[in-house]
Amino acid sequence: MDNDSQPPAKTRKKDDVLGNISAKSFDSAPLMMTADELAETLCISLRQVWRLKAKGDLPKPVSIGRNVRWRRSDIVQWIEAGCPSSSSLLNSLLYHLVLRPYLFLRG
Repeated sequence: MDNDSQPPAKTRKKDDVLGNISAKSFDSAPLMMTADELAETLCISLRQVWRLKAKGDLPKPVSIGRNVRWRRSDIVQWIEAGCPSSSSLLNSLLYHLVLRPYLFLRG
């Protein structure tokens, strides 16, 4: 075994796994993806998909009745943006500059 091999999937961090994903890997993905399809395409576990969704790190899914789907185009844009997390500076700025004044004016 050589030293350049990757650690097992359980020990890799989110950034390591998602850093290897490109928009090209979504060419064969359906327009609306289930959590299972998203997990398979991103090479992460189903549980990790739900964790990322709960943290707000994934793009907002679409609810169709009781079914949850992600738009392929939203996921591709998210990847091209570098898979930003909900705790990013941009999200903080958007909250303070856009949403907070709106909530204040709304009363």
